[in-house]
Amino acid sequence: MFTRIKNNKGFSLIETALVLLVVSASIFAFVSINNLQVQKTALENYSKDIASTYQTFFDAFIKYVQKENPTTSTTYTCTTIKADPGRFLPDSFPCTDSFGQSLKGQVSFKNGVIYSYFVYGDPGGVNVSNYLNAFNIKIPVQLVNFFIQATGNLSDINKKFLVIQNKTTIYQTTPTGYATASAFDIFGDDNTFISSLPIFNFAGQNYTIGLWSLYGASGVYTLRRVNLTNATSDYMLQVGEEAIINFTNATSVPLRIAVAPDAFYELYCSAGAGVLYPNNSLYTRAFRWVDWGVNYRDGNINGVLQGGHVDGFSLGNASGTGFIVSYIDTRNYKTLTLHAHVHPTSPYSIRVVPSHWINPTTWTSLGYIGFSNPLSGYILVKRLV
Repeated sequence: MFTRIKNNKGFSLIETALVLLVVSASIFAFVSINNLQVQKTALENYSKDIASTYQTFFDAFIKYVQKENPTTSTTYTCTTIKADPGRFLPDSFPCTDSFGQSLKGQVSFKNGVIYSYFVYGDPGGVNVSNYLNAFNIKIPVQLVNFFIQATGNLSDINKKFLVIQNKTTIYQTTPTGYATASAFDIFGDDNTFISSLPIFNFAGQNYTIGLWSLYGASGVYTLRRVNLTNATSDYMLQVGEEAIINFTNATSVPLRIAVAPDAFYELYCSAGAGVLYPNNSLYTRAFRWVDWGVNYRDGNINGVLQGGHVDGFSLGNASGTGFIVSYIDTRNYKTLTLHAHVHPTSPYSIRVVPSHWINPTTWTSLGYIGFSNPLSGYILVKRLV
């Protein structure tokens, strides 16, 4: 007769073994789930760190480029930017990303003006795959998904992480996916730059990773000042660009700015007076203007129509004038509207002077500013649209 062997708790050894098996399976499942959660949390923190590092460097890089004002596509290292007396980066910034790569930045041009910014990692002798494998990133799709996750941690939707495979395929990530882009889309006229990018090997392919944005969409520093003081030909301002022209003891100052179709400009002349002659020409009696002023003594508004008596756009009268800024519409209406805040010695505290060029001639060059007496100062022209 078969006798069941029991332990001191009254359970048979088989029953005990079954209980232990179930308990062990439960513990194993809990540990596995817990490990997955730990890994997921670690990966989330890692992607946040990547996003923070690249975004900090990206913002500093744009400000540094603005200070250097390059005229052609140029690469700058993080160590160069960090060492600048302008202190674009904090002393604690490591100049390496979370993969151990050295950070660099490339500013690219198109049609002679800045087109895009790209900051990226140079692996040097670092084995980036070791970092990726530590987070169980083992195949290309996981690499792209990691940077989709990292893109979601950026504060600016115009910035996109790029995963460039074999210096040919460019994956441009968004917080929800990715799209492929061409080298022309990313680097403008400097599209051959992609062939010189540093790479690391991962899953049998070569990669470069970095953060990118178009110049006009960077949202960090959209004003680029162009010095046209010594320009010999007209320059086409891009939207957001500002030209500065310095002058000394001059009776006329050429702006050297080509007029873009459907453009809108803001102009400031520190001399506070003058006439703008479009196309660098004098068009006799072709400009009509109205001068509206608010009398600071009694608050009355006074306006006097002056039509057909001037040969250019009026930029104000130097007598008693404080700060003047003009808005120029080069479209079909061809208008200039002057806004002036006037010194108390004038009877007017505010003046608004709209003027209209009635000549049908096409406006191709912003022109030159003429003064009745030799003056010194500077002129700022910013393209708004």
